[in-house]
Amino acid sequence: MGDQGLDRRGQGRRDPVGHAARHGAPGRGRARAACKGDQRRRRVPGFRAAEGRGGRDRRSSDRAPAPLFADAARARLLAGDDNRLSGADRPAQPLPREEERRRSLELTAGKPELRQDPVTRQWVVVAPDRARRPGANARADLDLATEDELLSCPFCDGREERTPPETFALRPGGGEPDTPGWTVRVVPNLYPVFDHHEVVVSTPRHVRSFADLSDDEVAGVALAWRERARAARAAGFPYVHALLNEGREAGASLAHSHTQLGWLKEAPPAVVAEEDGDRCAVCRHLEAELASGERL
Repeated sequence: MGDQGLDRRGQGRRDPVGHAARHGAPGRGRARAACKGDQRRRRVPGFRAAEGRGGRDRRSSDRAPAPLFADAARARLLAGDDNRLSGADRPAQPLPREEERRRSLELTAGKPELRQDPVTRQWVVVAPDRARRPGANARADLDLATEDELLSCPFCDGREERTPPETFALRPGGGEPDTPGWTVRVVPNLYPVFDHHEVVVSTPRHVRSFADLSDDEVAGVALAWRERARAARAAGFPYVHALLNEGREAGASLAHSHTQLGWLKEAPPAVVAEEDGDRCAVCRHLEAELASGERL
């Protein structure tokens, strides 16, 4: 190399006799000896060689897998297995997706259409979009009960003497007739329309609408209807007609929530039209809907 590097204090010169790793202090161009830490850091070979290769260094075999020998005994067992179902004669049809079905219903839900009542055979027009008109779903709020109304209501609890003697009542805690403690009370109508006309007081609470009743109170009213219908049939009245009038516009003279029962010797013509032989047509359609899981 000549004299080059002499002005750099020998940093660029190579000693042909001395070893750079064993002669002189490390640094300033001199190499240092390898240590065990360098082997761990893979700076020099030798330390990782005994640990094996990693997963990325493994190569797949270039030979095909050897075939298995035929098992005649197992083949005979599979041939006689009766628990296996036979394949379908036709290819399986894809089921409609729930999302596609929902979208199709949304596209046709708002369109007006003609439908025939399966019971009366009458044609009606169904137009769901009309429910979106401004104010179509608005409900006129009932006026709040006045103090005079609350003091004069004969259907409230504790005023049983202001009504005719009760014909039926639900009293969970027991008690004498025409006394407080009832949940539903039935009394004769003072101004009857039918030969046998009753009033069913829905609740001892002073509420104005049947919609304000709790689930338990509605269940109590339904139980009273059923028991009175049973009593009517025993008395020779095969049909009991239930009426619900709310508000003076509907003909109700008392604001306290109540219904009415009319005992009839014959069913009205509209009810007769619902009969399908010996079965109720409405009941038959209800059974079909429950079986299919969809509204007809």
